Amino acid sequence: MYGCEMKKIPSIDNDNDQWILIDDFNFDNFIVDNQKKFWHHNSDWLVDDEPENLCMGMNIYQYSCHRKENVQVNKKGYLEIMANINKHIKTGSHERFLFNGGMISTKKSWLYGRFEMRAILPEGRSLRSVFILRPVKPKYSGDWLSNGQINGLVYAQQHSAIIAGIHYKMPAGQSYMGRKLYTQRNITRSFNHYTIEWSEQSIRWMFNDFIFFQHNVSKPFDQKFNIILQLGVGGPEFDTRSGALQQDDSKHWHNNRFIIDYVRIYQRASKIQFYSPLSSRSSSSSSSRLSLARMSCNLLLILIIILLRKLFI
Repeated sequence: MYGCEMKKIPSIDNDNDQWILIDDFNFDNFIVDNQKKFWHHNSDWLVDDEPENLCMGMNIYQYSCHRKENVQVNKKGYLEIMANINKHIKTGSHERFLFNGGMISTKKSWLYGRFEMRAILPEGRSLRSVFILRPVKPKYSGDWLSNGQINGLVYAQQHSAIIAGIHYKMPAGQSYMGRKLYTQRNITRSFNHYTIEWSEQSIRWMFNDFIFFQHNVSKPFDQKFNIILQLGVGGPEFDTRSGALQQDDSKHWHNNRFIIDYVRIYQRASKIQFYSPLSSRSSSSSSSRLSLARMSCNLLLILIIILLRKLFI
């Protein structure tokens, strides 16, 4: 769902430059219409669907394929990206892709802004949920690190640790900078807010509006990025040895769903050309009312003059 709603969030940097909601992606309209077929008639998101013999995950070592059937909207209007057993592989098989997961990405992309997701995270061995920003049309030549990636959230079952970070080629030879936040909140049973604030000079990460990491950078983050949400099984944070994970491990998953209430994108008021503060609109309205009052008085005066002429002629 696209639109420019004048919902304001106080700016931490500059109280005079508010965050304005410009895109609000929620999933309520799928409750009645194609509840279990999110991939049909969807103008906002691309739903990944990998062929059995071409599973790539996220180009990292994972045990799962992306299946469109694993992306649904539940009866409450929440999007669910699920992980489950790949039934096409026999139990005890030594093949790698033992499970299915799901991934979606926005068709739209943005340059800078505030990106906010309200979600419940999955819970279970080797379940890995992500909320990331990636460039749609890479601006710089080279590999993916030449154009960067913003990890708004990577949750890899590490003792309630929320991992946030950034990938790109840094001057000192590094390619990743990040931070772990350990929280007492039950992030796998209740909704929480995960937010990225991205500007020309810096990027910062928030959990329920608490800033826990900031990194100052401009290039290569001066190009449009889109949003990717994914739930996979396995990844670089887990044991990637052959046979380290079996299908029976799914019996111990407490929550196999990445549940998203909404994703919202905000822009600075100063970046939106047609936006004017409420005070400006109020003063404009006052001027309009004053002009109408003057016109009414002039019309009344003309009518009085006409009546007087008729009486005395």
